[in-house]
Amino acid sequence: MKAVEARGHGDFFAIDRSIWADITKLGINASVAYLVMARGTGRDQRTTSWSTNAIEERTGISRPRAKEAIARLVSAGFVAVKKPGSRPSYDIGKRARTGKRSPIEAPQTDWVWLPNALVDSAAGEPAPIELCRQSANTGALFLLVELYHAQALQFFGGLPHRDLRQNFERHELARRGPYVVWGFHSKGLTASSTVYGGFISTLPNHDQDAAFVQFWAALQVLRDTGLLVFVPHVFNTGDPEGEPMHPYGWNDGQVGEPEEQAIAANAHAAARAMLVALGKPDVGRGHMIPVLRHIANVSLIGVARLRYRPRTTATANWYDPAKWAIVAEKYAALQHQGDLNGSSKGSQGDIS
Repeated sequence: MKAVEARGHGDFFAIDRSIWADITKLGINASVAYLVMARGTGRDQRTTSWSTNAIEERTGISRPRAKEAIARLVSAGFVAVKKPGSRPSYDIGKRARTGKRSPIEAPQTDWVWLPNALVDSAAGEPAPIELCRQSANTGALFLLVELYHAQALQFFGGLPHRDLRQNFERHELARRGPYVVWGFHSKGLTASSTVYGGFISTLPNHDQDAAFVQFWAALQVLRDTGLLVFVPHVFNTGDPEGEPMHPYGWNDGQVGEPEEQAIAANAHAAARAMLVALGKPDVGRGHMIPVLRHIANVSLIGVARLRYRPRTTATANWYDPAKWAIVAEKYAALQHQGDLNGSSKGSQGDIS
C-alpha cells in the first residue's frame, strides 16, 4: 500500500505524549474525541473549537456518545471548557489541568507530531482513527501515537530497527566476480521493550506479560488496516549498530514508494541474471540481491513505517526519490554486464 503524505504546508498537529496513556485509559471514544479536538487546535496546540460536530462528522461516534466522550475528558482534566454554548471552545492538554500556562510547561511537554490525515478521511476512505475505533482496540490507538513519536524517517526510513523489525533469513546462492548473490526469506517480527513497554504503564500491577500480548494485538490492528507496513532495507549488518544502505520495497504487496519498489525489482533481476550466467537458474529463491562480497554480514531488515506522514522537515529530509532512482538504475545496469571479474570495492550504494 502506497504511503500517504499530508498535502500543503504543515498539515500536522501535536499532542502531549506525557498524558496520552492516561487519556487512553478513558476508553476508545474519549481517545478518538481527544485526537479530533487536538486536530482543531491552532499554532499553540492548546486551544480548539472542534467539538461534538467535528467528532460526529469525522468518526462513527454518534452525537450523544461524542458529548459523553468530551464530558469524560473534561471530568478527567484533559479538556477545559473555555467558552460554553452552541459554539464552544476548549483548552486541551496540561494547561486544561492547571488552568494556566506554567513558565516551565514548554520544556516538559513531549510533543508528538501527527499528520492531519489521521483525522481527515481521504479518497472516500474512513479516517485512520476511525479504523482504530472500529477495531474497539484502544491499544491500537495508543500504539499508533507511540509509533509516531518513535519514528525517525530521516535516519532509518521508519522506526529504529533495533526496536521493531521484520526479520529475514539469508542464504548464499552463488558468487560471481565481486558479488555474492543472497536470497532472503521472511522470518517473523521482533520488538523491544522500547516499543511495547508503554503498555505496561496502562495495566494494573504493571503486568509485563499482559502488556506484551496487548502490544502484538494492537500492532496487528495497525497492520490489518494498512496504517503500518514493514519496508525491507538492505543493511550492512543485522547488528543494532547496522546502517541502512538502501530500501528494498516490492511491488507485489505495494510495499514502499515506487522508487523503492524499483530498487527491489532491479536488484532481484540482476541477481537472477547472474544465476542464469552461472548456469544456476533454478537455485534462486525468495528475495534476491547481489551484494559486494566484502559486505559479509549484509542483512535484509523490514523497517516499520507508518503510512501517513506529517509534512515536516524530518519527512522532507528522508524523502529522496531521485537518490533511490539512481540506485535502481545501477542495479538495472548490473543485469547487462558481462565480465564481472574484479575486486569488491566501493559501497553497495555505488554498485555498478
